[in-house]
Formats: sequence, structure tokens, C-alpha cells
Amino acid sequence: MAATPAPSRWVIPATASTAAAAALAGVIAIRDADIAGPLAIPGVIAVLLLAAAVLMRWTNGIAVAVVLIGLEYAVATVQRGGGVDAAAPLVGAGLLVVAELGHVACERAEPHALIRGVETRRWMIVAAATAGGIALAVIALAVAQNTASFGFGELAAGALAVVTVVGLLTWLARDVRDRG
Repeated sequence: MAATPAPSRWVIPATASTAAAAALAGVIAIRDADIAGPLAIPGVIAVLLLAAAVLMRWTNGIAVAVVLIGLEYAVATVQRGGGVDAAAPLVGAGLLVVAELGHVACERAEPHALIRGVETRRWMIVAAATAGGIALAVIALAVAQNTASFGFGELAAGALAVVTVVGLLTWLARDVRDRG
């Protein structure tokens, strides 16, 4: 088994990822006081899973934790009657940051050199993706609020668009990471 590097290299992003996930899941749950207890269950499971995944360097566990927080948000949105939620861009950005910090913690737990230029470029890409995602989501929300209520077809098309964007961002992140 390889020697574990200094804890500060991975403990800080691991703690930040877990804290951000806990804050995000908590805010999602307490926004709906009527169902906060049951709604908090996937959030609590997600935070515990994320902490365990980062400790065990299990990157697939990070993805499952992010999906669970997304599920918590989806249930909360449906419970509020669906519709457009102005907090959606911030939730999406929060999920991106949670996932990236978790992956950074897993990578830094491995004994290898950190290259300042690569790390700087990585965080610039994360910041740009987060800011761009928030900007696009705000524009989409503005458009959605100015249209008639959507039917199932429009909702399905929107969901497909979101999945496509997330897939493209994941592909871009993996491509950049592989070159990194």
C-alpha cells in the first residue's frame, strides 16, 4: 500500500466538500418545513456517503452522493408544486462544487506531485463552469417565467437538455483532467 501524503493535501478539500454538501442538503430540506424531516433523509445519506467515499477514495460514491442531493432537491421542488425555482442555478452550482472538491480530495490523497499551473488551470475551469452555469440558468429561468405554463413535452425536453449539458460538462472535465 502506498504511503498516504500529508493530510492537509486532501483533508481540506474533503472537509470543504462534505461541509458544502451538508449545507446544500440542509438548506434544501429546511426550505420546506412541512416535510423537512422526510426530505432530509436523502440529504443525510448523501453527506454520510460523500464523507465515506472521500475517505475511501471511491469516486463513484461521490457521484451517488451528488445524485442523492439532486433527488432531494427534485422532491422538494415537486412538493412545492413544481414550477420554476429561482434557487435552481445556485443548487446546480453547489452540486458542481461539491463534486469537484470531492474528486480533488480523492486525487490529492494519492502520492503525486501537485503542479501549481495545472491546479490553477483546473480551478479556473471550475470557476468558469460554475459562473457560466449560473448565468445560463438565470437566463433560462427568466425565459421560463415569461412563458405560459409548460406541459409534459416541454418538461421532458427541458430535462433532456439538462442531462445533455451535464453530460457535456462531465465529458469536458474528464477531457481536461486527462490532458492535465
